[in-house]
Amino acid sequence: MLFSVDFFSRPFDHFLSSDDSGGFRHERTVFRDDAQWGGPEPAPSTTIRSAGQLHQVLYVLQDAASLWYPECLAAVFRVIHGDTVQNVPTTAPTLLLTAMCDLYQAVFYEIYDDIRYGVDLRDLSTRAARILHRTFQAYQ
Repeated sequence: MLFSVDFFSRPFDHFLSSDDSGGFRHERTVFRDDAQWGGPEPAPSTTIRSAGQLHQVLYVLQDAASLWYPECLAAVFRVIHGDTVQNVPTTAPTLLLTAMCDLYQAVFYEIYDDIRYGVDLRDLSTRAARILHRTFQAYQ
């Protein structure tokens, strides 16, 4: 089974609530509707401008993954969200925020390829943690 979202082509901004671009007073829900993923990518309606928004987006994705995916794949989302909480301070400057968004999207892209090429799902959270290590090429 190939999982639905290639996060490298769909920026995290697509999962940011457009109801309140300054904060998250409204719950954001990710719907599992495969019909939405075809065709050209629309521009996101809002962009991530704060660490709090990035944390919230990754939390929403982690929550959705825990409902839709096997536990071993949902663990990847927890690893990435946990890394965000530890390494992206709430006062992160824009440059760091952009770099970390790019890094996390690169991790999802690597994991997407692993799934596509049949890597054992039980190894994915360990692989995600290795990719997030500062010595991995995606981190550069």
